[in-house]
Amino acid sequence: MALGLTGGIASGKTTAANFLKSIGAKIIDADKIAHKIMEPDGPAYSDIVQFFGNNILDDDGSINRKKLGEIVFNNSELRQKLEKITHPIILNKIKTRLKENADNNTVLVAPLLFEVGIDNLVDQVWVIYCNRETQINRLKDRDGVTREAAIARINAQMSLEKKIEKADLAIENENSIEDLERKLKLAWEKWQKGDKYES
Repeated sequence: MALGLTGGIASGKTTAANFLKSIGAKIIDADKIAHKIMEPDGPAYSDIVQFFGNNILDDDGSINRKKLGEIVFNNSELRQKLEKITHPIILNKIKTRLKENADNNTVLVAPLLFEVGIDNLVDQVWVIYCNRETQINRLKDRDGVTREAAIARINAQMSLEKKIEKADLAIENENSIEDLERKLKLAWEKWQKGDKYES
């Protein structure tokens, strides 16, 4: 009985995951797995460098994820190529981790949970959401990108509206971190008891 946690870029997934971890959740982070497999000794490294070239590398030979991100965010074909290399490896690692930790304390955090069809690996899905303008402003502040770049990144993902439709619980993150944590604590307590959820 594992829980899935997702949302849009800059909607508050990481903040939510960190809080859940602080109250006892065991976190499986799909982004961290993705970063790990791109490291020089990782299983996706050579295929990525072979396809995208050495210009995506830092001086120490590691993949500069910001450079790679800028390339794929603006080109859906290249993004699909990157996903074709990385997604099967990430999926296998997630499945292995879930087999090792399949209980109601386990939370799979994945931005692309629905997009890559791994929502069927968990028993419930929670979506952290905020309105589009909040999302744009948070992304600009967090990553120092232009409004146009922020919108392009948001548009590269499934819309939050669609994610909310597919989720078992949608948790709004428009206000303070304390407000988000209060909602998460209530939802987590219900989840632990096996109760139904209400956003």
